[in-house]
Amino acid sequence: MKGQLVFEFLVAGFIFFAILVYTINYLNVNVSDYRNNFYQNWLQSKAIQISDILLKGESTLSLSSGQELNMTKIQLFNADYCPLQNGSYSKLIDDFYLYEKTNFGDVVSKDVIIQLSTPSGMLIDCRSKVGMFPSNITKAEIGRVGIIGSTKEIAKLRVIVW
Repeated sequence: MKGQLVFEFLVAGFIFFAILVYTINYLNVNVSDYRNNFYQNWLQSKAIQISDILLKGESTLSLSSGQELNMTKIQLFNADYCPLQNGSYSKLIDDFYLYEKTNFGDVVSKDVIIQLSTPSGMLIDCRSKVGMFPSNITKAEIGRVGIIGSTKEIAKLRVIVW
């Protein structure tokens, strides 16, 4: 019987490798799904965090005084962070911590669009470039509503992070 192949050994080897391939494939699919869910949740929490900072009067980046939006703070924010010419967008990225610290230095990995509009027009439109982002990208968007104190006009804040 030396040198003969045992049929049961062949079947057991095939079953073992089939279970191994199935397990690796299952883990590969689920880990990437968890990673995508984590990234989407991280973007959503960052968008909520930015909108909280802008609407609550506790920060120097805030657009409100107390419970109402302040037109003076809105104009200052627009002048400091929104012009594309003077590199103020990178200041906005730094102040909202939209970069990642790595062993190789800081990497700007997130972009943001901040818009504040009223029925009479757009008050703030901060973005990295003119135009919109591609439609097939993972993004998080949050909209909030506030009242401008001086005019009692309703304003809609829209924050998009990708």
